[in-house]
Amino acid sequence: MEIFGKILDREVVIVAEIGVNHEGNLDTAINLMRLARDAGADAAKFQTFTPERYASASDPARLERVTGFDLGEDGFRTLATEAAKIDFPIFSTAVSEDVMGLLDELFPAIKIASGDVNFEPVIRAAAKTGKPTFLSTGLATLDEVVAAVKWFRDEAGTDDIRDRLVLMQCVSAYPTPIEEANILAVPFLAEQTGLRVGYSNHVIGIQVCLA
Repeated sequence: MEIFGKILDREVVIVAEIGVNHEGNLDTAINLMRLARDAGADAAKFQTFTPERYASASDPARLERVTGFDLGEDGFRTLATEAAKIDFPIFSTAVSEDVMGLLDELFPAIKIASGDVNFEPVIRAAAKTGKPTFLSTGLATLDEVVAAVKWFRDEAGTDDIRDRLVLMQCVSAYPTPIEEANILAVPFLAEQTGLRVGYSNHVIGIQVCLA
């Protein structure tokens, strides 16, 4: 499987997580993307969502906060254009399933967050794109991971999804104590699913990534 100019079976791919650290400012997002490239990352990742689909109107304070972090469709189109100018791959997490079409149009890969590992519509929507998809597994049981893989496989229409779906071992604690990183889950998940498995780091520092 080749992604972001590297062969996964013999090369390490480093993705810089920008997420929503731009705080809704497009210039900041572009600057962070350039800093990620200059630091040597192979790609950078953002988060994309429709605020009203992500936060409930019954919690207006949270909805206002979430809306403030949204770059909007035009912002992501500009990001994609700026990334192409510097030949740097970017992609994004579909935090609400309605943005999947936009991500499919703009980016070379799709990311699914740990919180959606048991959300069948977003798994199937990602599979429909035909794009390489990264699925984080934080908080998920093995049965939930296996079910997600089955949904993806069913929607992809093939049993061979090894070049389509990559699992990401992830511990959903921010930050994650180093003793709880559980990197042995990487080979375990690979054995259980037959898929490639990466690591999504929330431990402060780089020690776990180098293990």
